[in-house]
Amino acid sequence: MKVSKQERQHQTILQLWGEGVCKGTEIHKITNIPLFTIYDNIKKLEMNEKIGRKEGSGHPKKITSKFFKTFGQFVRRDTSISTRTLAKKLTNTGLEVSHMTISRHLTD
Repeated sequence: MKVSKQERQHQTILQLWGEGVCKGTEIHKITNIPLFTIYDNIKKLEMNEKIGRKEGSGHPKKITSKFFKTFGQFVRRDTSISTRTLAKKLTNTGLEVSHMTISRHLTD
């Protein structure tokens, strides 16, 4: 799984915090991470909060494991099925997705 730039920064700050480097300016000199990011993370560390993305924030994913299971079954049964036909079949099972979404997942 690809780690985002923000997550790498969180991990670096957490590691330096654990090694005893607790001043924002020192961490900035070592890592060149923006001071605002450092101070925001230090504040969370001091309040014993979890650093990183909050679970459940943002729009929930439409493509679930149920989708992949059903999607895979249809594709295995008929490898020449069109994306539009596949979208209609998935709609009949209760999974409303566009043919473009299906096309994107076929190329991945």
